[in-house]
Amino acid sequence: MAETDITRSVISNETIRQRIGAIFPDSLILDNKLRFVSISQNILEATGYTMDELRGHSLAIFSCIGNLHEEIKKRLRKGYFEEERFDIRSKNSTRIAYGISGFYLGLIADLSGMIVLKFKNLEEINLMYAQLDAKTEELDRFVYLSSHALRGPLATIQGLLNLTRLSDDINEIKQLNAKIETFAARLDDKLHRLILFAESDKGFESGNGPLGFQTICELLHTEMQESAFGQCARLSYKMQEPFLLMHHGHTVLSLMRNLLNFICSLEKTSDNQLVIDALGNSSAVEIIIRAKGFKTAQGISEKLQIVNFGYSEILSYPELVNCYAAKKIVFKLKGSIQFIVIPPAELVVLITLPRPENSGNQH
Repeated sequence: MAETDITRSVISNETIRQRIGAIFPDSLILDNKLRFVSISQNILEATGYTMDELRGHSLAIFSCIGNLHEEIKKRLRKGYFEEERFDIRSKNSTRIAYGISGFYLGLIADLSGMIVLKFKNLEEINLMYAQLDAKTEELDRFVYLSSHALRGPLATIQGLLNLTRLSDDINEIKQLNAKIETFAARLDDKLHRLILFAESDKGFESGNGPLGFQTICELLHTEMQESAFGQCARLSYKMQEPFLLMHHGHTVLSLMRNLLNFICSLEKTSDNQLVIDALGNSSAVEIIIRAKGFKTAQGISEKLQIVNFGYSEILSYPELVNCYAAKKIVFKLKGSIQFIVIPPAELVVLITLPRPENSGNQH
């Protein structure tokens, strides 16, 4: 009595044909005449075609230089080939670089007459490496500049300590100790800035829960009254949505805290006022901070307009560390931030933060 092939009785050839695209993502399926049977959505989007436009047509439609149909057929003579570079022509005639591997499906399954071509988008990989190189270069620059910025005060402290060992004069030693304290404070300040920036968006990673925006404003008001910035300005707030909820509440609180600390560090006039407005819809929340009576120097104003700032600027522009921390948080929340300087003494900050789907209003 012949053995029954359970696999063939449970999974039919037709089922495999229908689901082959899900089994091999970023791939296309051809018949034995190299005509399209199935194409993954990623390849369709990259090339600009629809499934109906390609199904039943020859692979030659993708030819950029020479005949792709014949080149693939030649490489499949031994049943398979491993990743080789081919330029694919899209619907609008642009060229896309792909690494392509191919094999007859019959080599791994009892389904003859079908060919699988696996595509790897080399353009996306090259872009990823370019972005990685840029990040690495920026990190190298940051390490270089920060090491020099930190080594300066440290070297001075070491030199002053050596002088104290060589001196027997109590007054001279006291003067040297005072200088050591000064440079130690400078070193501590630089380290504090680095830590502040590094920790600014950590609330996001801890998965903090939602907070009402009114609660955030009340906390900021209390903090301002209890801090050195308490006398810098009158803080008021209003919102069109009484129960406006911020999904990553403590992260948004950190964002607002950094912005207020930055604004309060600017040169002030005699009459200062901070007004926070907020409004939201189903897709986003817009926060507007109006700072009246605060002067923004020309150099600072220019820096505020730079969207993509470098990490190395944290040490070069200590007065902007809170601003850069706020920008970092906004980018982490996938939002946008814009600074509008209105001479002679007004600054407007516009922040847009996307709302998670189905967040809605919660009471």
